[in-house]
Amino acid sequence: VQFRAETIQVKGARTVYDTVRYTRFGPIVYEDPERPQHNLAMRWLAHDRPDDFDLNAAFKLLQAGSVEEAIDGSMFHWTPAMNMALADRSGDIALRIMGHLPIKEQEQGRFVQEGAGLGSLWEGLIPQKEMPQVVNPASGFVASANQRTTDSSYPYYYNGHFD
Repeated sequence: VQFRAETIQVKGARTVYDTVRYTRFGPIVYEDPERPQHNLAMRWLAHDRPDDFDLNAAFKLLQAGSVEEAIDGSMFHWTPAMNMALADRSGDIALRIMGHLPIKEQEQGRFVQEGAGLGSLWEGLIPQKEMPQVVNPASGFVASANQRTTDSSYPYYYNGHFD
């Protein structure tokens, strides 16, 4: 466990000082001193994000002159992952999940899990070249409406709320 001092400046009020305990699973967000086995740590990909990663993505996406350049720029976006529909002047179109997703076991992250061992750790990140995408589909169009963008043949599990 590592300790990190946090200073939170509040307009019109006293500054709040806090010490956050970090574990390999993320910061402890609920602590029960009488029953430490009930402490909860929250693993969130944003805790691992490089400071300038999303800003670089924004610049690269704004400067993209083609679908291919936009896809390359999207690889610098960290979190949250989201569907991105693209089109360019030459008529190319694409749909891609923009962001990073951890490699997880089925259903991992949907419910509270035991953290005493290493079994709940992520196995890394899905490689950007393997993120779900379709470029110039035979249908001639792409659409995104909060749907799962892969079928059962996609080799990685990712969860979310898809309506």
